[in-house]
Amino acid sequence: MLIIRGVNVFPTQIESVILELPEFEPHYMLTVDRVNNTDVMELKVEVRADCYSDEINKMLALKKKLTARLQSVLGLGVDVKLVEPRTIERSMGKAKRVIDNRKLI
Repeated sequence: MLIIRGVNVFPTQIESVILELPEFEPHYMLTVDRVNNTDVMELKVEVRADCYSDEINKMLALKKKLTARLQSVLGLGVDVKLVEPRTIERSMGKAKRVIDNRKLI
């Protein structure tokens, strides 16, 4: 569990949103950072090969769809980055999907 701007965020919530949308692979990387004393989240998620396109409008529509769904489930804004299939590193065993770069004092 992560606490982002006072809201409890569970990686399983993010995963469930990704899995319910058929355009995305179940591979993602969530990076949490602190910018100007505000917590920010960046989500990199793989788009399925048959849905990945070099047309900007299609990719923007996918990004908006995922961003809106995450906003409604989490109650927080997430900076979504769509990446090509098989670009997020795979790990053997338990997957490391969250990187917390905040320097908590």
